[in-house]
Amino acid sequence: YDERIGLDSLPMYYYKSSYLPDPGSTYRMDVDHPDYQSVSSSTYIPNDIEIDVIEIDTVSNEDKIGLTFSFNDDINQQNYYRLKIYTSCIKEYENEYGEIEEWGFRGHAEFMSNDPSFPGDIPFEGYTFQGRDVTFTDALFNGQEKTISLDVENYSKPGEGTNSCDTLYIRFSTFSDDTYRYYNSLGNHRDKGELGLFGGEVIPVYSNVEDGLGVLISTNAQKIYLKP
Repeated sequence: YDERIGLDSLPMYYYKSSYLPDPGSTYRMDVDHPDYQSVSSSTYIPNDIEIDVIEIDTVSNEDKIGLTFSFNDDINQQNYYRLKIYTSCIKEYENEYGEIEEWGFRGHAEFMSNDPSFPGDIPFEGYTFQGRDVTFTDALFNGQEKTISLDVENYSKPGEGTNSCDTLYIRFSTFSDDTYRYYNSLGNHRDKGELGLFGGEVIPVYSNVEDGLGVLISTNAQKIYLKP
């Protein structure tokens, strides 16, 4: 019983391995227990994606930083991508004793785009997409070179915490099909799958576990640090 939230709670356990999976490989997990039915699951690790060109524009608009980069999509499989941008920096402050201390800051950065591969909406302030992260597929550029252009809120102006950070980094991830289907179904389940006062349709969350429930998923992520 957890007194902080007033609910029964279960202990959570996890295993951490020092083994590093190889990109482009498929892995299978089998679990046996004498009191339960055996279960298994498998997934593949997406290949690395090489970012070819990164252009930074800090001149056109003082309130935004323009970013443009490109990569080659693998024609041999359907690919799924996620893009996030963070601010990051270390700043020095003088404490009450006159000593200099360092504090690290990191936070999400808001970005905007009109990329046709991003989930779009009615244009707002000239952009069809605005958010802190985006997930998309290669349906419109399968096997081709893809160029992405973004405008990022300028966080290098004077301020406190992450609002005064002058370093950005891009977190660019590739998903396996299992990962994309899991997160997509989880989002639909949260947004549309609850039974309300006027009914509704229960949307199941994707599972790739044979003879059981759960999911084995994988992501290949890379970080690219930028200092405009």
